Amino acid sequence: GSFTLNNARKPLEMDVRAENGNWAGRTVPAIYELAGDTLRICYAVEGTERPKVFTTEQDSGRLTVIYKRK
Repeated sequence: GSFTLNNARKPLEMDVRAENGNWAGRTVPAIYELAGDTLRICYAVEGTERPKVFTTEQDSGRLTVIYKRK
C-alpha cells in the first residue's frame, strides 16, 4: 500500500491506502507518533472518523499498533 502524512496537525495524521487484498482501494485514516525507535499508530479500521487519541476499546472501530525497530 501507500500512505500520506500530515505533520501540521496534532496528533500527527496519516492516511493509509491499501492496494491489495480485502481492503484494496480503501483509505484508512490514522494518527501516529514516532519517538526514538518506536512508532505508534492508531487506525480507524472501521471507516470511522480519524482517531483523536491512541486507545483501542471494544467496538470503537480503532486499532492501536506499536512497532519497534530492531
